[in-house]
Amino acid sequence: MLAPVEIDQQPFSRTAMRWIVGVVLVSFTLSMVLLVFTDPPTTAGSWEPNTSSYSAIGHKGLVELLKKLDRPVLVSGYQSGKRAAEAGLLVLSEPDSGRRDDIIQLMDEGARILVILPKWYAESDADNPDWVTESRLAYAGWIREILNALSLPSDLIRYAGPAADLEWRHDDITTEPTIASPQLLDPSDVHPIMVCDEGVLLGWLSWNDDRVFVLSDPDILSNHGLGRGDNAVLAMEIFDHLCAPDDVIVFDETLHGFGGEPGFWREMLTFPLVLVLAHALLTTLVLVWAGMSRFGAPRKPPPGILAGKESLIDNTAELVRFGGHSGHSLGRYFVAALRDVSGSLHAPEGLERAALINWLRALGKARGRVRDLGALEKAVETVAREGRRRKGQEHRVVKAARDIHAWREEILHGSGSDQRSH
Repeated sequence: MLAPVEIDQQPFSRTAMRWIVGVVLVSFTLSMVLLVFTDPPTTAGSWEPNTSSYSAIGHKGLVELLKKLDRPVLVSGYQSGKRAAEAGLLVLSEPDSGRRDDIIQLMDEGARILVILPKWYAESDADNPDWVTESRLAYAGWIREILNALSLPSDLIRYAGPAADLEWRHDDITTEPTIASPQLLDPSDVHPIMVCDEGVLLGWLSWNDDRVFVLSDPDILSNHGLGRGDNAVLAMEIFDHLCAPDDVIVFDETLHGFGGEPGFWREMLTFPLVLVLAHALLTTLVLVWAGMSRFGAPRKPPPGILAGKESLIDNTAELVRFGGHSGHSLGRYFVAALRDVSGSLHAPEGLERAALINWLRALGKARGRVRDLGALEKAVETVAREGRRRKGQEHRVVKAARDIHAWREEILHGSGSDQRSH
């Protein structure tokens, strides 16, 4: 028997393929726009005193101010000391006191360093984690841990009054600070750059033949302090004093727990590059899926045409079915059955088809047959009229052919009960 030929074995319809291509193009275009026009985040946001923090004690404002004034700024999440040692200033903004060994390692890498000492202990807002609800002076022992890492025996001096009450002495810095209660260092332990009678606000110390600068009070540079008085001007004068205008100011974030060594896969898993990676993976999956026309073992090829009458009859029947001529063949079979039965029962000659059917129906009733020849004729006409339009047409053709054969056997041999049992 001939097997039907499967023309289209693709896994997607044309409509589905159009939708897939359209969605992929729109999504890929959007990811490219985000990749071009979006700055990738360098650190995670938080309320703590780091360069991505918008809280009162954060340093996001300082970084943005330096950028607006065209100062080269780099927020570093790896090898900060080596990167700053080439041509820049390394800023350790309020480092964690528990990272003493990391602080020493950064200082040993040969870069000019500005250490901004911490001053406040704050708690984050439960409703907005990037803000702080309240703050109080940090425990002095925490700050001493940082001073010990710098090999400074100096103790903290916390002046109770405002900085405006103090008489300041400084080198080439002309602006005075606006601080409610300055946090200072003992002038005997550090070389002063900006000092008053109570202590040192900005000074330097020697470290392996290099200078390490120390700013004792972060309120000049923090988000809440930059907008007070002339602190923003003072902040820029401090950086002008510590480094040249073309030097890169490197803000270290490793001491705040951010960053990591970059790599191809690390970068590909960050936004928005992760969108490109996702598209590449999805495209690969779709291509693999589109190339698969089956699951499991391959189908066996259809058998060739065998010799013999039975094979010829089977193939002819299959061709008739495939061409949609089953109804026409059923009608021809019905006419052949009528001729065979009328000849065997010696029906009157010259009868038209309608008259012949009526004669055979009457004969069937006389012999006690149940199957109605008129109903068979209507079934054959219905199948021939509907063609292949109606679902299950092949099943009705086979049933009608069996009924014709059963009627023939009933009226000729009286075996209707046996035939109806099948």
